Amino acid sequence: MSATDPGQIEPIFTELRIALNEKLRIGETWMSLCERAAVEQDPKKLLELVSEIDRPFVAQEKRLAVSHGEAKTQTKS
Repeated sequence: MSATDPGQIEPIFTELRIALNEKLRIGETWMSLCERAAVEQDPKKLLELVSEIDRPFVAQEKRLAVSHGEAKTQTKS
């Protein structure tokens, strides 16, 4: 099979489209949360919004810490 075989390329494009749409959806959600937080007057609601905005960053930080920890463990062996 050729590298340009549509039967091989189309599934890859489909996966890329799905991943891109998910990234865009998350970005839009994040932006709307930031817009709401920028004008929120109620401190409790503002804290909830900021916590929601921060959630993906905390999750990424945890994933990176785990990755980094695994890399250290593998290099020590």
